[in-house]
Amino acid sequence: MPVSVDISGWLEEVLRHLVEAGIYPSIAEAVRDAVRRFIERLDLRDLALKVYLNGKSSLNYAAYIARESFENMITYILEKGYFPELGAENKDEVIQGANLLKNNNRIILDVSSLYTVYTTGLVDKLSNVLKVHIPSSLIYDLRRFELKRLIYGSRPFKSFISISGRTYLTSKRRGELLLTQSDIESISCAFENKLILVSDDIRVRRLCKSINIDSCSSVSLLYFIYDNKVIDVDEFEEFRLKFSSIPLIVP
Repeated sequence: MPVSVDISGWLEEVLRHLVEAGIYPSIAEAVRDAVRRFIERLDLRDLALKVYLNGKSSLNYAAYIARESFENMITYILEKGYFPELGAENKDEVIQGANLLKNNNRIILDVSSLYTVYTTGLVDKLSNVLKVHIPSSLIYDLRRFELKRLIYGSRPFKSFISISGRTYLTSKRRGELLLTQSDIESISCAFENKLILVSDDIRVRRLCKSINIDSCSSVSLLYFIYDNKVIDVDEFEEFRLKFSSIPLIVP
């Protein structure tokens, strides 16, 4: 979105001199370069952490501001002595999510749950009982995670259904929580296609609840898969430990 800036006085005079001297082709280009240099001097990770800690953004948005991958942003938050709001808030929420999945086995992942299922290996258990969708905006992240699997000798997961969604959230609703385009598309796809959004970002799920979109965490996914006897009790406990190491809150 284009941004207009009112510049006058001494600053305007300096910019005009720079253009007249042939250093920049236009004042607009001089301003763009100045802003670019200013941003490059900022500690974007620290700035993103402050945005996240004020409670107004998704974790994925903070990673976007920091120019970091989702997983690297988690690592940075932990290094600074904080814990990301990921996982399930309580056991009741886990059970409610598992019950949602019993009534509707069509789910869509966002970047947080995509990271969880690939990091823990739960992705290999999904196609047995679920129809798994992914927003088109996460294809790059999907390929990143698949490449890591190939490096470690695992077979690619081929059961994802890629879909696109229109912008469902109003500007007012978006103002409640700063979201990336992929966050918005995941929510929109869930609404438009009557899917359950699986998100490990607690803030994203709270937003979904406020706008009547069904959502659950990967912890609920794990319980649902266990209840359907896809994994045994030993595998269930092993996955719980893997979830906790991300770290997710696992009640």
